[in-house]
Amino acid sequence: MIQTVGSHLRRGLASVFSNRTSRKSASRTDSDNMADGEGYRNPTEVQMSQLVLPCHTNQRGELSVGQLLKWIDATACLSAERHAGCPCVTASMDDIYFEHTISVGQVVNIKAKVNRAFNSSMEVGVCVEAYRQEAETHRRHINSAFMTFVVLGADDQPQMLPWIRPQPGVSAPLPAPFPLCPGVTGLGSTGPALSFC
Repeated sequence: MIQTVGSHLRRGLASVFSNRTSRKSASRTDSDNMADGEGYRNPTEVQMSQLVLPCHTNQRGELSVGQLLKWIDATACLSAERHAGCPCVTASMDDIYFEHTISVGQVVNIKAKVNRAFNSSMEVGVCVEAYRQEAETHRRHINSAFMTFVVLGADDQPQMLPWIRPQPGVSAPLPAPFPLCPGVTGLGSTGPALSFC
């Protein structure tokens, strides 16, 4: 009896899911379209959205800076790891200035992508915006930052990174600095050079 029910259930589920397009086949068709030069998207670009809940705030009901820095670091690290193909560690973060506060109920949208790759380190640009769900078109720029990530091997020594290859139709030899945020120009990396670069 139980075996009969199990086999009917498996056949029923198989028929339900047989007509669906898998994520892999859908992504293959998307990548085929990108190969034609239409709608190119940087493969290291990562976007994360978070709803600000009361547990994320300080006593004034505003998003805790530490929580925002945690989200920024996680998003930028995912972008760096996409490029490196292995785990990365945060080496530095350039100056961060918060232009606005973020309240409970707002959505924080964090975008990150690799701008430059060097021998064993890479620069990741990050842009943070916030908006209320009711007024998604009115986004406020919160801050922008440049972070440096390093690829470490199993022996905790820096490893070589693959170079960023320009895509067809891109005239610059390397990708331009992070264009997703208004008013962000030039490269970060104004601090001292890392000894393992």
